Amino acid sequence: LLFCDTDLITTEIYCRHYLVNVPGILFELERMVTYDQYFFFGIDVPWVADGLRDLGERRLEMFNVFKAELDKRDIQYELVTGSFEEREKRLIKKIDTYFN
Repeated sequence: LLFCDTDLITTEIYCRHYLVNVPGILFELERMVTYDQYFFFGIDVPWVADGLRDLGERRLEMFNVFKAELDKRDIQYELVTGSFEEREKRLIKKIDTYFN
């Protein structure tokens, strides 16, 4: 079981955002990697300024960018919303289905 917080799509989005250019190799690598399940987290919990993340004031915009990229690729995902506790319970339940 492998969890990836950042994949090649995420890297492409941030390259476009910060560097204005996406190296072609990222698209090539993206075609080589597949995942069995995508969890796409909603923005209905408070944003935490942890010193690493930014764009808190642009959460909706970035949420829509990520959603558009998944939709453009026809990647099915499970939208995860609710409190942190509700999210955890939902994810545990979903992950348990892989082991039963």
